[in-house]
Amino acid sequence: MTGEQMHEKLIQRLSPSERKKWMGKIWGTKMRPQGNREEKVVILGWYENRLIPNQLTRIPSKPFQNYGRELCGECFITNDRDMYETADAVIINNGPLLSFQKAEDERLRKKDPAKRGRSQDEQLKPPSLETRNSSQYWVFVNYESGIKNIDSQQNLQSFTQEFDSSFNITYSYKRDSDIVRGYGSIQKTMRMYFDEVSGKELLSNEQMMEKILKLKNHEKEGLKDFHTEAGLKLHGEGACFENQTKRSFGNMAKSLKYNSDSEDTVIQHMKFYLSFENAYHCTDYISEKFWRNALGALAVPVVFGPHYDDVKQIAPPNSFIHAEQFEEAADLVFYLDYLDKNDNAYMEYHDWRSLRPERIKPLHESHFTLSRDEYDYCRICRLIRAKRAAKINRWYQSVMRFWRFDVHRGCKQDAKYPEYIEKIKKNLVEVPAH
Repeated sequence: MTGEQMHEKLIQRLSPSERKKWMGKIWGTKMRPQGNREEKVVILGWYENRLIPNQLTRIPSKPFQNYGRELCGECFITNDRDMYETADAVIINNGPLLSFQKAEDERLRKKDPAKRGRSQDEQLKPPSLETRNSSQYWVFVNYESGIKNIDSQQNLQSFTQEFDSSFNITYSYKRDSDIVRGYGSIQKTMRMYFDEVSGKELLSNEQMMEKILKLKNHEKEGLKDFHTEAGLKLHGEGACFENQTKRSFGNMAKSLKYNSDSEDTVIQHMKFYLSFENAYHCTDYISEKFWRNALGALAVPVVFGPHYDDVKQIAPPNSFIHAEQFEEAADLVFYLDYLDKNDNAYMEYHDWRSLRPERIKPLHESHFTLSRDEYDYCRICRLIRAKRAAKINRWYQSVMRFWRFDVHRGCKQDAKYPEYIEKIKKNLVEVPAH
């Protein structure tokens, strides 16, 4: 098969109706103020981590400013565990929770009670079920890939079925989470083409494509090249390649946005970026390697690790190349070489960047006025208000089924699960509140 034939087989040119559908998918979701936003909701971050800033450890605070206050209303954040029994929601990060449970299991496995010693650090101990407020929402948080510790947590003695069924809200990168926090989005990537204050377009599509092509065909200097066994010529950076740099991926976006040159001249001239994950087919695990390092840096991501079906749900056709589209690594290398030598074919992998309006909501009139963390807290508050207004009680029969079991087979490997997890038919339960 020739390179041209391979290209025609892989490329998916969008019809006008398909373009309209993707425009709606990228730009159509809007957050509007709630009618009951004055209803106070207090969120307690059980573990001190990046999700709840340290400065909010004692007094419940509202981090939201300006339009964010309209969107989020009376939404308060705190790390003060003294508020546990009265807090409306408790965010429980699975990282420190798992650390506690693994250490606790090691202690409990000692047959002689006298040798077990005391329980683990109180700061790692999860909240108590016994003193829990019956109307309180527990929020399960995880950002690690689903493969990490997949064979351990659901079989820990300290992770009981009662504890497993105690969570009401899921919060992760998985698209079936109640609060979805991915590593990026197409809209976020393309907002750099607009003025943040006015929402007006900074570069026309023609100007943008012209600049991208000029950048990619610029003579490349200072490269640290090597070749793979399949013959792919790569430029590598970092300690593994003995080529450490002061890379700042955000500068590439600024160079395009303000029509200026970036100091990161090497990477902005790269046509492709290997967005390879350290997890195989872990549902929806598509990290900053895809969003920031590739699409945000004006490169075409060559993807391996994420399931192809997951990537095509969140990224428009022709915005990426997936390694599993090729039978052999040599076929992938052959196709990349073809694109490198054919500007028209290569630029079809940037055509998705035209899926944008001429004007967007200015920053101060959209949810992008919120920081990434604020946006998540805000949505937790809004979800709680919505369920209470509808008089709905909800919980997951097994948060471990959500996190570890309901994933692609490749991510599970040979993990074993308790029988009750496998028997669950409908995990999320929602019933009328009495």
